Amino acid sequence: MTIYIGGATDEELKILKLRGEFAKKYCTKKGWDIDNLSLEQLLEIRSRPEWEKPLTNQESTLATILAHAIKDHLIYPSPSWLESLNLNNEYLEKSEI
Repeated sequence: MTIYIGGATDEELKILKLRGEFAKKYCTKKGWDIDNLSLEQLLEIRSRPEWEKPLTNQESTLATILAHAIKDHLIYPSPSWLESLNLNNEYLEKSEI
């Protein structure tokens, strides 16, 4: 079923989508029924950084993937390519490798 939210921006819709995807994955990981959550379970989901800032988490995941690819010599990015992604070597070095 598709629910249309009038007046929502593209960014707001993207946030809702990412939160929904996160909630499904988190419930599966915990063995919870997403259609029958307790208040405590809902609060736990909503307290996770992936829920609070889903766009930031998505950017951090990209940085982690790029950092692994660079470390493993799968890609050799030029500084201009990294700059075009709004990432730099310092940010990639800080990501979890």
